[in-house]
Amino acid sequence: MRGTATFAGGEIHVEFETGLTRVDYGVPRSPVWFEPDSDGPSIASLTILGEAYDPSDLPPRLRRAILALADEVEEWATLEDAA
Repeated sequence: MRGTATFAGGEIHVEFETGLTRVDYGVPRSPVWFEPDSDGPSIASLTILGEAYDPSDLPPRLRRAILALADEVEEWATLEDAA
C-alpha cells in the first residue's frame, strides 16, 4: 500500500510518498494502523518560496535534508484515502 504526507513549514512545502505497512499489537481486536516502510519516503513534489523544484535536480545533501523532514510528519494517508 502507498501513502502520502505533507510537510508545510514556512517557505517550504513537501509532498512525500512511501510504502506503508499495516501494523497492530498482534492480539485479537487490536487497533490497526499504517507505518512508513523501512526503505523510507520519496519526495513527490517540492515547493520552496512558491517555486516548484524537481527533487532529482537537488544536490544529494539538500535532498537528504528535505527527506529528513518526513520524520516530522505525524499522519500518513493511504492513497485510497486521498482519492
